[in-house]
Amino acid sequence: MEDIYSATAPTDPLGLVFELEDQQRAQYSRIVARWPNVTDDEYLQIIWSIWLNDWFDQDALCHMKYEEFLRTRYWRVISQAAKKAHPYCQDCCEYLQQLHVHHLTYERRGQEWLHPEDLIVLCHSCHRARHGR
Repeated sequence: MEDIYSATAPTDPLGLVFELEDQQRAQYSRIVARWPNVTDDEYLQIIWSIWLNDWFDQDALCHMKYEEFLRTRYWRVISQAAKKAHPYCQDCCEYLQQLHVHHLTYERRGQEWLHPEDLIVLCHSCHRARHGR
């Protein structure tokens, strides 16, 4: 699998995590805990790859056509992180090469990096079933 964020995203380049207030640090820890199998450094790479690139426009991501959204670099970063967090189908528990990342809700599209609970990793069969096909 292509690692599309590590080359462009230094680990906490500004040292912001270490300067967080206690409340902010606790919030950051809760967010990181939502991404199992993703280390703190990997999560920071996700954040920096989103924040430090001009392709991240949350408002545009929220309002663009869904088919276009699925072709964005943002979605590639998020879906790769979701598959790393859950390297198996979360419905049937099969470990397969090809997995899909499915939105459980579209209400916070463009904010999946903060709300990974809005996503589920599925195999092709389970993904089709979720769409009633």
